[in-house]
Amino acid sequence: MKSLIFKFFLLVSLFSFSQNDYDFMPIENVNILLEDNINQTIGEPYKIKIEFDLIADDIQLGGYGTGVARAGWYAFIRETASVNSTTGIMLRSPIVGANVFQSADPDPINGDPRFVLSSIPISNGFRFTSTPIQIKDGYSNYPLGNYDLIILPYYGGAVFLPLSNNYLESNIITFSLNSICPTCPVVYEGHDNDNDGIFELNDNCPNTYNPDQLDDDNDGIGNVCDNCPLNSNSNQADNDNDGIGDICDTDDDNDGVFDSSDNCPKEAGPSSNNGCPIPVGNPDLTIDSSQTFIFSDCFDCSPALGSLGSKRHQINNQSGILTLSQIYVKNIGNSNSNSTNIQYYVSLNTTLDTSDFKSNGSSTDINSINSGGYSIVSQSLFATNFGTSGYFNGNWYILMVVDDSKTNTESNENNNVTAIPVTFINPFGKSESIKTQNVSLTTKVEAEEFIDSYSIDIYNFQGQKVLSKEVTSKEEENKLTQFLSSGLYIIKSKDRTYKVSIK
Repeated sequence: MKSLIFKFFLLVSLFSFSQNDYDFMPIENVNILLEDNINQTIGEPYKIKIEFDLIADDIQLGGYGTGVARAGWYAFIRETASVNSTTGIMLRSPIVGANVFQSADPDPINGDPRFVLSSIPISNGFRFTSTPIQIKDGYSNYPLGNYDLIILPYYGGAVFLPLSNNYLESNIITFSLNSICPTCPVVYEGHDNDNDGIFELNDNCPNTYNPDQLDDDNDGIGNVCDNCPLNSNSNQADNDNDGIGDICDTDDDNDGVFDSSDNCPKEAGPSSNNGCPIPVGNPDLTIDSSQTFIFSDCFDCSPALGSLGSKRHQINNQSGILTLSQIYVKNIGNSNSNSTNIQYYVSLNTTLDTSDFKSNGSSTDINSINSGGYSIVSQSLFATNFGTSGYFNGNWYILMVVDDSKTNTESNENNNVTAIPVTFINPFGKSESIKTQNVSLTTKVEAEEFIDSYSIDIYNFQGQKVLSKEVTSKEEENKLTQFLSSGLYIIKSKDRTYKVSIK
């Protein structure tokens, strides 16, 4: 870094301005130099600063008193061609030894407050230093061209040493960026922080060594420091600060819920709350379908409710039973829950509304559950819990509703309903939609008829009774089996017990 150093003296003439005698006002050690790198702006023309010493002993100026240097000083930077002009960049100083110009002696030129001269005492006067000066703010063609530095004393009363003064004109300092720094580029390119031979302005990874400057997605960010090197993202947005840019991050909030199904993709939250944060301070009860096990007359249905798929549990609408051997209730909220219950409804869909049929007394009690804890309960539901024998037929849903009694204020009231798809089977009804069953008996059923009625009981292979009926003949007994679903059954008749396989 280079600077221009000059020395000249300003001779102030008494007769031009007041009735007082003026001493010589020597200005020495004038420096025009580059501002420190810390104050430069990458990609902008270089800022400069000026320094000079005022050698002052016993000075009287403009009525400010004797024995103390109280001269105000201005510095102007103008284009060299603008002779006798002070309309360019102006720097002002406070009155030496006092504050900025007082209201009784206002600043006559209204200088730009960004550029000021400050002073400190030295052994034989004062040293003035400017704030960083960006000449481009006054002259758009900078850093090209030549410029003049003019330093003027201010006498008070809006009086300066005039530019027409021959002595002053002969001491104007002309400079250019090239004269200050011949090796500087047009604009400040910064440092080479990573020592890869490329300055910050042109380095697509200014803090990471990459002399090859590879940038596969052409977003101006080099591959080695690009958080999505194959997807253009010059802003490098990374909401969860995981080092993967949002544009190629499938989980922007890193909560384990993919953005495609996350209702709050920029805020972390559990999957039970659709990826949204859970408000602090409330419980949140829900049923875990993957750990809830159910048994019915559907023998090929998965016991785990979450793995049921397109299957439906089957219930004899006369006397059938749905066995909920394990209901897994979780509290995923941030506080302990109160004791509550599970209530059951029959519905045409998976949404609870006023048209649904509430169980006539079958509910399941749940004790208090700690935040993050769980409770396992069980329940047997009968077809007749929801109406009279044979009331329902066909496809329905049984809804398990946690905290139906509303004894808890939950952070999420929308995850309390869990649906069980069921089919109510009427073993005595006939319908065109009933598939003809192929019946094969392991024991031959004789065709003889009994005159007196008798009872027939049919059990599935789990020992559950699925049908009990009065018949009067073997023919009626045989017809009952055509309404059974596929599977193996045990039939207890009047005088025999035998197995039936329904295909």
